[in-house]
Amino acid sequence: MTQVLTPRDWGCSPIVGQGDLRLRCGDTEILFSGEDVGWQVAFDGPMPREAAERFVATVAVQVQLEVDEAVEWVQLT
Repeated sequence: MTQVLTPRDWGCSPIVGQGDLRLRCGDTEILFSGEDVGWQVAFDGPMPREAAERFVATVAVQVQLEVDEAVEWVQLT
């Protein structure tokens, strides 16, 4: 799970904390929580919106390649 949800070439590493997986990417902590319909991703710390969208899109592609099924991500605000 960690390898699939950690985007390659982003310099992120797993850290201890809440959720099913928590990553530190620079000054930002990213929390993954498994839900009935998929993964909820939350950002704690500074990350430009465009970078956050690229992060989630990258992870979605990695998940799609892993499960060999179409993946859709939805932004909730």
